[in-house]
Amino acid sequence: MKLSCAGYGELKRMYVRPGFRGRGLGKMMLDHLSAYARSKGMQSLLLQTGVYQTEAIRLYERMEFMRTAPFGEYGGDPLCLYYQKILD
Repeated sequence: MKLSCAGYGELKRMYVRPGFRGRGLGKMMLDHLSAYARSKGMQSLLLQTGVYQTEAIRLYERMEFMRTAPFGEYGGDPLCLYYQKILD
């Protein structure tokens, strides 16, 4: 995770090997990273993923990430989706 002085954390990469999928590891990682970002004073988490990463997209949306506009140095790549989760 990359923390920004602008008050958000950016999730750069997450990967669960196929043999370990379906065990809730992605959810546990996102819960842990959300708590860490919150403890560092971050107000939100942002991420970028590919349009073909359907399992990841389902996980992010279940974890209350909402679609948002491109952020930071990202342009409007049509093969990418951008998400944000507000931390409370």
